[in-house]
Amino acid sequence: MDVWVSNFESCLPTLLPDYADFISQVNASDMASLDGPIDTIIGFWNTDAGTGEYVPGQLLDDGPSVLPQKWPYQGWGSSQIPLKWLQSDDDELLSEVFVTNSASCEHLTGGNVGKTHDQMAAIPEIQRQTGCSSAALSLLPWDTQEKLLNKFSSYWESDSKNFLGMSEYNHITVDEYGPLKADPTKLCPFDLPTEEKEKQCYSTQQAVWGVDFAEKLSKIKSAVDPNHLFYCFGCIQPYVESPSSLVSPPSEPGCDRQGWIFSCTFLCFFGLIDC
Repeated sequence: MDVWVSNFESCLPTLLPDYADFISQVNASDMASLDGPIDTIIGFWNTDAGTGEYVPGQLLDDGPSVLPQKWPYQGWGSSQIPLKWLQSDDDELLSEVFVTNSASCEHLTGGNVGKTHDQMAAIPEIQRQTGCSSAALSLLPWDTQEKLLNKFSSYWESDSKNFLGMSEYNHITVDEYGPLKADPTKLCPFDLPTEEKEKQCYSTQQAVWGVDFAEKLSKIKSAVDPNHLFYCFGCIQPYVESPSSLVSPPSEPGCDRQGWIFSCTFLCFFGLIDC
């Protein structure tokens, strides 16, 4: 506990300078003794942006971009929904999703989004074929989510033979992965340990941009940002030859004034790596 308080008071204001004034007003010892170190950190950015109400154990959309900002993974939290499916006569399934289970369609798309671009944008291929995106499906029954995964895959049009993606990045949940590599008709089991998700499931980036496009963006990232200067949680990572390889954070302990260099202490502090 003492180490946690020390990290909070000395390291966090330096790594997250935009929040320094707020953090300086917090008595870390008192909060840690009341709530515990994990819930305390989560509690700083867990007010609902719309209502301002406190949401225990949840990070929403107002925290620093280096931190995960959604409920832990419980299924398909931010889906891309094909326009053609919304236009179809699949009334029973449409009703099950949007009426019976009250799923929400956060972002309306369609229109000219599929053709108004210069072929150089980073918008995922399937997003240009959507009628809405960032749809919250994680509260639907698991079998319904997988039914939709398979239904949607039949509507996407692409020359690629690889996994095309399924999720919209803006409201993606913490620890959200693509489906199982061995069986893309099945969602990544939410109770798998993180190490197993990384081995068995498509990555977060592949879930958003698809296998081919994520690799293309990753190579661009490596070319224009070889030192990995720009970092945010779940964003495109530098390219590595092996899909299972991970880009390691700097191993030297201590804080750095530039927020893009993270010590292992900091990453462990927020639960982004195993301690």
